[in-house]
Amino acid sequence: NTIVRYEGAEFPENGNGAGLAYDRLGALWAFGGTGNLLRLSLDGRMLGSYPLKAKKESRSLALAGDLLVVRLGGALYQLPITSPAGTPPEPMPLKVKEISLNSIDGKIGAVTTDGKVLLVDAASGMGEELGAIADGDRANFVALLPGGRVVVDGSWAYQAGKGRAELQPAHREPARLGRPS
Repeated sequence: NTIVRYEGAEFPENGNGAGLAYDRLGALWAFGGTGNLLRLSLDGRMLGSYPLKAKKESRSLALAGDLLVVRLGGALYQLPITSPAGTPPEPMPLKVKEISLNSIDGKIGAVTTDGKVLLVDAASGMGEELGAIADGDRANFVALLPGGRVVVDGSWAYQAGKGRAELQPAHREPARLGRPS
């Protein structure tokens, strides 16, 4: 048994509820049920609950410095980690399909609802366009790499001034089984 439970939560069939963040003050942030964002101690005690305007939508979160960035369906919100319990996250101007679950230097990766791949400054909410996903790309997974590269679905990397590039797996020698001769 654990202290944290998700009783009564309703999750979308075609979406996710991804994200767990650990802030510099030593608290965990996670989704709790359908309509709450929770701030928890490491042993699972609730330190605060923050209302979300959520329906049965996919959702994800990332910590960018002292800001929590929350995606609910296509809407993006931010909440300072020092906000008092009960404070609702503030809407950000972008409409997104997915965000990275990580940040680097206060920025996250994002794919907008119209397919643009952005490097987003969490504090300002402004995004730098790096390219666009191709027709048929799903954009279900987004990650941010050092140097401002945004990876989409593990196959494509986008970077300012370089556009879209296919990720190439590192070449490895095939493993040899058996005893050396």
